[in-house]
Amino acid sequence: MDAGRPVGLEPVGLGARDTLRLEAALPLYGHELDDQTSTLAAGLGRWVKLDGDDFIGCEALRHEQAHGAPRRLVGSRCAVQGSRARVIRSSSRVRRSAW
Repeated sequence: MDAGRPVGLEPVGLGARDTLRLEAALPLYGHELDDQTSTLAAGLGRWVKLDGDDFIGCEALRHEQAHGAPRRLVGSRCAVQGSRARVIRSSSRVRRSAW
């Protein structure tokens, strides 16, 4: 921290980390990811090798890959109309509603 102080480095905390990881679409276990969300449903299939050695849960993932995930995490883009801005945080549940 001392080395970066002359160029304006300062601690910003977990809120800044969450904002940056959301912008980069990097889910975090305990927020977007949990024991009910598979790696395929989270869009992380590129990190799972299903054609190699078996591992715990690989048959379920192979089935999900073949038949589709029952749900899927997706990113969102918010558009603000008028003065009715809404805030979405990483742990927020979002409902469809008319503006």
